[in-house]
Amino acid sequence: MTNDKTLQLAWRTLRRLVPHHARERARELAERYQYDDEFREYVATRTWLVLPTGFVFVLVSTVCAIGTVIFIGRYVRPPAPFLGFAVLLLGIAVWLAGIAAQLLVYFSWLEHRALPHLVPPARREARRASFDRRSAAALLRDILSRISARSLSLWIPVAVFVLVPLGMLAFTSPKAVVFLVGIGILAPVLYIFFDR
Repeated sequence: MTNDKTLQLAWRTLRRLVPHHARERARELAERYQYDDEFREYVATRTWLVLPTGFVFVLVSTVCAIGTVIFIGRYVRPPAPFLGFAVLLLGIAVWLAGIAAQLLVYFSWLEHRALPHLVPPARREARRASFDRRSAAALLRDILSRISARSLSLWIPVAVFVLVPLGMLAFTSPKAVVFLVGIGILAPVLYIFFDR
């Protein structure tokens, strides 16, 4: 019985860590990919770019999960031997949630990148012409107005399940953190470079 209560408590805690907006956005993206042929075609034509970036996110989450288990095992000794299994379960949760959080942000970004490709060509040219006439200050105001609490809530799971484990990993292996942050930033940059 105590295991069931422990699992229920863990599940409730994880649900609180992932905001409602992030769960709704994941559902919306899944439905958009399932029912929107243009978005699905956009992603399918760039599979050779999407898959390597996804593998980078899996690598980052794997190392974050391992780092979490090592950090807790080294610095926070469990008082009872059976709690070592709980630490292992925590590592698995960090791994799965980290992959899901990174992929959620990545596919939201892909959807945003796909929007100009989904607009008819005549409207696309008008949009480019109006963009060229904007000043840098107007562009910055436009970008800041698009940032809402809803879009920021997508980054909360990334902060909890990727950045916090990276911070724990920094205690044991700072070079690994530098490498992971580097490839985590380089992957979308390379996507943009090769998507031209």
